[in-house]
Amino acid sequence: MPVEFHMPQLGITMEEATIVRWLRNDGATVQQGEAIVEVETDKTTAEVESTSAGTLRIMAQEGDVVQAGALIAYIETRDAIMVIGETPSPVAGSEVPQENPLTDDAQGAMPAPSQSSTLQDEEKLVRAAPAARALARQLGVNLTEVKGSGPGGRIMPADVEAFAVGAQHSREPSLQTATASENDRQQLFILQMMGPERETIPLTGIRRTIFLNMTRSVQTTAPCSSTIDVDMSEALQFRERAKADEQGTGIGLTAIVARALVIALQEFPSMNALALEDGLHLATDINLGIATDTPEGLIVPVIRGVQSLTLPQIHQAIRVMKEAAARHRLGPDDFAGGTFTLSNLVRLPVRSFAPILNAPQVGIMGIADVQERAVVIEHQIVIRPVLTLNLTFDHRWIDGRPAALFLCRVKEILEHVNEFFDAEIKL
Repeated sequence: MPVEFHMPQLGITMEEATIVRWLRNDGATVQQGEAIVEVETDKTTAEVESTSAGTLRIMAQEGDVVQAGALIAYIETRDAIMVIGETPSPVAGSEVPQENPLTDDAQGAMPAPSQSSTLQDEEKLVRAAPAARALARQLGVNLTEVKGSGPGGRIMPADVEAFAVGAQHSREPSLQTATASENDRQQLFILQMMGPERETIPLTGIRRTIFLNMTRSVQTTAPCSSTIDVDMSEALQFRERAKADEQGTGIGLTAIVARALVIALQEFPSMNALALEDGLHLATDINLGIATDTPEGLIVPVIRGVQSLTLPQIHQAIRVMKEAAARHRLGPDDFAGGTFTLSNLVRLPVRSFAPILNAPQVGIMGIADVQERAVVIEHQIVIRPVLTLNLTFDHRWIDGRPAALFLCRVKEILEHVNEFFDAEIKL
């Protein structure tokens, strides 16, 4: 029989993935271990390798959202092709296998798949945009009955809407009430009144993760924000000296802030914690998440045990992590275990912003770019490079005063980097 090729489980939290593109065409000969499909999970994009050598028979199409473990293709091995063709005659002198009554009876007693499960399997094989699938579920539309207007017959949200509207004329009022709730009808009405839409951005992959995480954060935490300005004069001079000492590679602003955070988090352990249902869990290690922008959306890979790293090592870890993110080389484990998050809008002319908590973490620091500002020093107005630190904390667990003291400690470290970091880069 052909070998089944299933959507792999890429990480313990993965439930589904979107097929971004097939790297080999249907009917192509593939080798075992060869990358044949690119998929996008809720955290990353990865290439999946073939488990067997043979001829690829694609079952799920690009853009389809597939559950982990679901069948997406077959690999016709050489043995399978022989079985599919004419069955060879038994060799002279060999025994012809006899039927096993017990086995036949057992097979006959196996229950046939239910009509609903068969329908779900058929719908999975239909070429449809993720947004169209979501709308079909909301409106109770069977995708196998919808004719697609997209490329290659792909079903688009407008096709589902048109089918649902047309089907209303042939349904009884009681059936309409059973199939669509008031919210469903309101959403359909809103889409109709909006007029022609430019496009529908599907709620899949990384965007779906952002959607769910941000919704959970604002619904389950009590976010409170504090800000403080930092004179970065010494830090910028430190960077210039580090650049000359480290063969021109330098130390990034994000790395300097991250190292200052680590020192402060060691002194304020309640900030390095996870708020779960049974209480506040203070972490031993500092696993720092670095919010990273990608074309697909915001991701937060984690540097584990960052308290054991020096400033140059943190800089290197951030650089490697960002390069891996740009090349879609981060795996599910690279996003797990975070205890505090640093988010930044460096190199953008933004003064400050209040980041949303990455629940169940109780703290997140946001930084923008260093800007020259007029400040008052000893009753004199002078120009200084200033960085605004934005701390968002969960007020259910962290009170305002300890949060402010934590913020002040980070400021103190950043304004005296020579004292804290000189030994780490051997200036």
